Amino acid sequence: MAAKFTSESRRRLALVIGIGDYENVRKLNNPQNDARALSSLLRRIRFTTADQQLDKTCNQLKH
Repeated sequence: MAAKFTSESRRRLALVIGIGDYENVRKLNNPQNDARALSSLLRRIRFTTADQQLDKTCNQLKH
């Protein structure tokens, strides 16, 4: 018998990344604040959010 999944039984996970310091690209305004606000909104609608990743390099995100 197949398991029945409902919207209540599914885990909703979000990884929010806020980076504003890119090489060779104009600096973005407030990506860290945007990432925090988005994480807060997602938690209110029952997402589990991973630790916020702010201004990390690609190598830092891999570890």
